Formats: sequence, C-alpha cells, structure tokens
Amino acid sequence: MAIYPKFVADTIEKIGRATTVTQIIDPSPKLRLISFASPALQNFRWEPCQVTAFRVAKGEFRHYTPSRLDPAKP
Repeated sequence: MAIYPKFVADTIEKIGRATTVTQIIDPSPKLRLISFASPALQNFRWEPCQVTAFRVAKGEFRHYTPSRLDPAKP
C-alpha cells in the first residue's frame, strides 16, 4: 500500500476517474477479486500488466493489476 501526504493524494485523486466497487470475492485467504465499474473507463485502453491505484484512506492508495475488462458493462 502506498502512503502519500494528503495534499499529494488529493492531487492524484483529482486526475483519476471515479469508480464503484460492484463485487468482492475472496476465493482464498490470500486472494481477493474486486470488480469495479465506471462509465469513465468505457473508452480507456488497458495494457497488459498495467497497474492502477485506488484511494482507500486519507493518504493511502492500494495498487491493483486489472485481469479482465468487460467493455459491455459501464
């Protein structure tokens, strides 16, 4: 988990895209699958091994690697 000063985190968040968590599945104790949805990601082009970050607290971000994109869902 990356931790930044609040003013840096605020700046990072401003250039980001709003998303909503639509599903969380824990298939094992050390693996969590999280589904996100956002109209702002509809035309976003994902590259293999691309990492994305989500703000989870005042100055904290968690980094994830998308494993699949469903362009039919907003």
